[in-house]
Amino acid sequence: MSLINNMIDGTYTFVKKDNTIEIHNSQNKLIYKNSHGIEEWFDYDTNGNQIHYKNSHGHESWHDYDTNGNQIHYKTSDGYESWYDTNGNEIHYKTSNGYESWHDYDTNGKIIHTKYSNGDESWYDSKGNFITKEMFDRIHNSTGVNKIVEIDGKKYKLTAL
Repeated sequence: MSLINNMIDGTYTFVKKDNTIEIHNSQNKLIYKNSHGIEEWFDYDTNGNQIHYKNSHGHESWHDYDTNGNQIHYKTSDGYESWYDTNGNEIHYKTSNGYESWHDYDTNGKIIHTKYSNGDESWYDSKGNFITKEMFDRIHNSTGVNKIVEIDGKKYKLTAL
């Protein structure tokens, strides 16, 4: 795209490229964009972290950060939410239909375990490779819960006594 117009007015920079108009704040952060009639707005905290996004289609998202600037929470207007540890690893998410997952990591930040709201669980080796998945079929009987365990692509049915 060719640069048609670039003006600085006070603390804002206005940029027009072909069919796109952008406005940047004094920290050169994008705060407004209009591309082919789709408008977008961006808000930042005092540390320059994006905390809010909104577009002309009604989609919004929010970000929360800890005191060190690490993102710890993300939420969208369509019901998706995600939480992060201080290393940036996603530790929990949920969707608008109520599906959730929880993730555990080793000290090197490699995923080692995931548990899902439907009862499924996944385990990973030290390299982050999937090694097993346990699926609960929720058949409750007098001897307990029947489980199907998948190991190396083969399924085994176990019954708790």
